[in-house]
Amino acid sequence: MAAILAAAMVLSLGFGARAGLAQSVSFNFFGAPTLVANTGDSEVLGQVILSGDSTCGTAVDAFCISTAGSIQITYTDMVIDNSIATGITVCEIMSGITTCNAPGIYLDGTISVGGSLLGGVVSFGIKAGANFAAGDQVRISGVRARISQTPLATPGNATTALLTAAPVIAAGFSPTAGLIARSADPLAVSVMAAPLVPCVAADPAPVLEIVEEYSTAFVDHGDPGEVTFPGVPVNARPLFGATNSSRIRLTLTGLVDGISVRWPATVPALSGNAVLDLVSQSESGSTATYAFGTPDQAASDVVQELFDIQLDSANFTFSGNGPITGNVTVQGQMAPPASPVTARPRYNHPLQPVPAAQILFLRRCNTTTGSLTVRANVDGLSWSGGLGFQLSGPTPFTGTKVPVTLEGMLAGTYTIDYLSGGPSGATFVGYVPTQSQTLIVGGTRLFTVQFFGPTNANLQLTANSTPVCPSEDAAVGSFQMINATEDLQIIPGGTRFSFTFSSPIVGTPTLTGLGSISPVVAGATMSFEIPGSISLPPGGALTFSATRLNLGALGNGQNVTVQFASTPSGAIRLGSNLVTVATTNTSLCTSPPVPAFTAAGVVNGASFLSGSNGISPGSIGTIFGTHLSNVTGIVQASTLPLQRQLAGVSVTVNGNAVPLFAVANVNGQEQINFQVPWEVLFPPAAFVTLAVNNNGLLSTPVQIPFFPVAPGLFTVDGTIGAIQHGVGSAPVTASDPALPGEVVVLYATGLGVGFLPLDTGAAAPLSPPIPVVLTPTATVAGLPATVQFAGFAPGFVGLYQINVLLPSNVPSGSQDVGIQMIDGLAASKPVKIAIR
Repeated sequence: MAAILAAAMVLSLGFGARAGLAQSVSFNFFGAPTLVANTGDSEVLGQVILSGDSTCGTAVDAFCISTAGSIQITYTDMVIDNSIATGITVCEIMSGITTCNAPGIYLDGTISVGGSLLGGVVSFGIKAGANFAAGDQVRISGVRARISQTPLATPGNATTALLTAAPVIAAGFSPTAGLIARSADPLAVSVMAAPLVPCVAADPAPVLEIVEEYSTAFVDHGDPGEVTFPGVPVNARPLFGATNSSRIRLTLTGLVDGISVRWPATVPALSGNAVLDLVSQSESGSTATYAFGTPDQAASDVVQELFDIQLDSANFTFSGNGPITGNVTVQGQMAPPASPVTARPRYNHPLQPVPAAQILFLRRCNTTTGSLTVRANVDGLSWSGGLGFQLSGPTPFTGTKVPVTLEGMLAGTYTIDYLSGGPSGATFVGYVPTQSQTLIVGGTRLFTVQFFGPTNANLQLTANSTPVCPSEDAAVGSFQMINATEDLQIIPGGTRFSFTFSSPIVGTPTLTGLGSISPVVAGATMSFEIPGSISLPPGGALTFSATRLNLGALGNGQNVTVQFASTPSGAIRLGSNLVTVATTNTSLCTSPPVPAFTAAGVVNGASFLSGSNGISPGSIGTIFGTHLSNVTGIVQASTLPLQRQLAGVSVTVNGNAVPLFAVANVNGQEQINFQVPWEVLFPPAAFVTLAVNNNGLLSTPVQIPFFPVAPGLFTVDGTIGAIQHGVGSAPVTASDPALPGEVVVLYATGLGVGFLPLDTGAAAPLSPPIPVVLTPTATVAGLPATVQFAGFAPGFVGLYQINVLLPSNVPSGSQDVGIQMIDGLAASKPVKIAIR
């Protein structure tokens, strides 16, 4: 595995207290996350555990004596609904003796429950002089809370437990906050198809598909005997049973007069034995309510049913000759099930409506009267490409003419063309509002409305001259086309712009103005075609900026001009078509560029993820940026411990140089691989400052998010895990897959400190193997797998190995494997493993 370049994320479960916390106890904080509903129902939240610093009770124990005071846990955006008398428990475990809700060695027995502007608060008093040793804990459990009327009422938001002490020297925490609960995702019903209403006997019967599902599986509300878990609980129960109590409401909007709909009385599901039973519908059929009952879902793990409703003459009728005024849309909404009488509901908040309505196209059926009106709020852009409409009629009505009126459009030329079959369309030449044309009805005809606009636009070309370096990539000053008249001006779709510079163009620039455009470059000329018509109000401007534009062969002080042209030549009329956009200035080019990168470019070397999955103590990070080094290819470290400078490049974290693995520039992609020093265990803030020195050129220091752990798994290609067979050390591949029940070795980073310390830049010893303090959990194909060993990989810097016993029932094929830490708060990006 020498080719593996690891990036280790590290969590410490206990380190010496900071000098500023003299005579106080230092804690590590852990919380158990809970999935909660969004209705205001109380939920039993997970435990908050405060565990002792690892130096307490050892020879270096100097600051683990408690100072009298109190500790407060604030559950943000939550309202606590119970008390000490009804379930809240505060326990100490000191020297193996457990004392709950009473005076002990550390607790003084005072406990209060209340609230603040931030949320619910549990507070308890602590004694002075208690020697808090390693392994001692305080556990807060049984808190029953509900979401307050705050932003947490939306799905997927989280609440945290905030820890504070009074006075502040009474106790220290690392971290001081953590996820304790998040709001559940709702059920939704959505329409999965956009059917065409049948018109004549020969029309096929379309199918309207409806799907409802609950993507988060089941929600455990802390019922006795069950375990809160954001997935399938220990004792899974279905969200819906055979109560026939939930409802699906379907709505048709935009029905025209004279058209009614009848919905089928019973609709079977495409999956399972569930059915929809019609409860009621409006007189016109614009709304229908179905009861949802799932007799066979008592043993189901996922709430998901797919229904289909066939739209045919049995449930759709048409009458009258009303005009078509718009499309008919179908939208669904699901009502919650009734609350059980004998048990608290598992999930009962109102269900969300469909976010985007589907279109049910309504056609003119067996009618020859009326007219079609095309309405629009036209700005010149919206009609590029046109809109689709339908006119239909059975064969006996072929040849009937239907008047078409355009409203709300600009003066100009419009054409209506059939897209499939039929006679020719119509053209509005020199169109004025309310002008009409007639179209022939014959079978089903699709047509579009296409706007070509005026033939000329009166515009003015201007530019802002910018100093640039000769023979260097540079952003040329922007140039504009401005409507200097008092009239709205239209640039027709299909017009081709050409910008000819007075210096040859080297490379392929990008021109922005109409989105991101890749122009055609020929010599000193860039050209492109606008995709659709553009409208410019009086004073409006179309601004262009060219980036990566190399203007070579220029002398110092020489002007760079651009000349504009359009095809056809009469499409745009300019007062001037030649302006100065840049002036070269060699005095601007004396300093070489400095290294540059962003926080998002500092990533975990295993997963290439940033943020909470990025760097941490002892890890190997990767910096992506520009001008990071002067090398071509890859320069790697050749000695251990690792060097702190390669090819004149160094990296500092909080001002201290760090070990480097490699410096590279391959095909223009620059990166530096480095190890975060172990000494940065608990920074004073949640960020560290990182900077790059490239042979004396210093980057701007960048604040990088910093976390105790962020596990990452290594891959061979970005997807397939770098995994070995436990026996023989051969790699696991598709041609040599792993067997169920076999032990395999994963290579990872970010698993935290070990039971023996390591020096920064030094490789882990060959013997004895050093396990990590916090052993991760592993899953393969969603099944729990046994971790037999997790620790530093011998002979490597920052690399971990995890020996995993595959489940005997793991399915064959390419499966996901992942690791988690701290009850799932820190999880790796899954990688693939081949299973026979």
